[in-house]
Amino acid sequence: MITQRIFSSVFLFCLLFCSMGLYAQKESSKKKNKKEEIHLVTGWYPISQNKGSVERKLSHNDEVFTLISKPIVLWSDVETVRLVNHERFNYGAILIGLKKTKIEELKKQKKSSKESQWGLIVDDELVLVQSIDKERFSGNFQVSTQENIEWLEELYESLKVSD
Repeated sequence: MITQRIFSSVFLFCLLFCSMGLYAQKESSKKKNKKEEIHLVTGWYPISQNKGSVERKLSHNDEVFTLISKPIVLWSDVETVRLVNHERFNYGAILIGLKKTKIEELKKQKKSSKESQWGLIVDDELVLVQSIDKERFSGNFQVSTQENIEWLEELYESLKVSD
């Protein structure tokens, strides 16, 4: 009888201990997944080499980039968007112009380096990585292609919806 109580107590203790371990493991994996669930709004984000930032795979190839989760330019900072499609030359481009207030704000910011890379996020997806020369940056972006005009047109439609 005493042996049975001791066995029952040990069994319950082990059951409790194991369930606490499983709960802790479950909570730990939730925290890891939450880190990856950061939603990025449409805009331009600086590319970073630092750990702890947000990783995104470039939409049209397998290259992965690390972005800082604070955008440099939001889509609300854009004043004009235009699609140029020269089918005859198999060339297309999206021309994007920022608002003057945003251009002035960017010029006033401290320039840590002359050139940097920015990633364009649309619908939480990295669609383009561009090198930006901060000293020459005019506030205009150009996304162009010769190989994939259909992709460019789809991107343009996605950007129009982002307004």
